[in-house]
Amino acid sequence: MLGEVAKAMQPFLRPVDPDVKKPGTTLNFYLGGAKGADMQTGMMYLMLLNAFADKLPESAPVCGGPFVPGFETDVSAWRGTLHMAEQGRKSRLETLLAEADSAGFLEELVWTDMHLDSWGETPPDGLDLDGYTRWRKKHVKKLARPVVGEVVLEHPRPLPIEPL
Repeated sequence: MLGEVAKAMQPFLRPVDPDVKKPGTTLNFYLGGAKGADMQTGMMYLMLLNAFADKLPESAPVCGGPFVPGFETDVSAWRGTLHMAEQGRKSRLETLLAEADSAGFLEELVWTDMHLDSWGETPPDGLDLDGYTRWRKKHVKKLARPVVGEVVLEHPRPLPIEPL
């Protein structure tokens, strides 16, 4: 039966065009989101997120679309943003992220104050949320995840072929 289906499909199959343009990603920047230096920080974050999207194809949306990072990927992107930041003038957000990182609370800050719905409600093991709550009272006045844009994948995620 499957052999007959394969024979019927044969006339419609064509070789892959080697000159076809490879689908990529688009960075959408929201200019009405973060302001000034925080926008620059957000742009660095998006550039790193774009690199992670390329390196982690298994995290890509099945049909393409906005790349939503997992918790560990998001923490890595924020930590990388800190390393890319200039040593001189830092944005308010960079300063806060750097302080949290030096205190050992970057993961807790991202989980608590920059939480994405896709991460669920159960925090990862190893977070010191009680310690972060005490540290947060002294160091975090007001913080919301900056809305700077998104990384959009223009292609579906390759899926493994399952045997019938």
